[in-house]
Amino acid sequence: MKAKYLSISLILSLCISVIIITLYIIEHNMNNDLKTSPQIHLYELAGEGQNWSVENYQVLQTSKGTKRGNAKLIYHGDDGQLDQSNYLKFEVNEANEIVYVKIETSDGGPIGILNNIDNLGTIEEERTNLERDINKVKIETTKVTITWNDNNGITYKEIIELEIKQELIA
Repeated sequence: MKAKYLSISLILSLCISVIIITLYIIEHNMNNDLKTSPQIHLYELAGEGQNWSVENYQVLQTSKGTKRGNAKLIYHGDDGQLDQSNYLKFEVNEANEIVYVKIETSDGGPIGILNNIDNLGTIEEERTNLERDINKVKIETTKVTITWNDNNGITYKEIIELEIKQELIA
């Protein structure tokens, strides 16, 4: 059953990735941008830790820039441990360099961690000289650090190594 779910999930994820790349190509064809952008790389990564799993973290590279994000977090513990939490930090490192951070915090009430982990958003940046150095080897070093408070205000931290699940080049 778990293998069937994993297969369906991978197929669905591949279809979504192909659609995203296709839409991106169509948009840039209309603007004639592909003359300067002959290749698009899309990496999809995932990983699992003791308390959390990360699914569908994506790195989309073109000659114009890099877009990172779309990750989904899955908490393995009891939902009741986090329903009153007031802090969640999601940090992504590539080759020991912080490339993406999302922090949710609240003063005087819960932030609803479990309601806000299906899509952690994206960040887009123009391609710089440092960004030109991004390659598969660097992407393979990606680690996610998740820091959160439980209902009692105790802070936890987990580091999850991500691995490339899919790589598409167009």
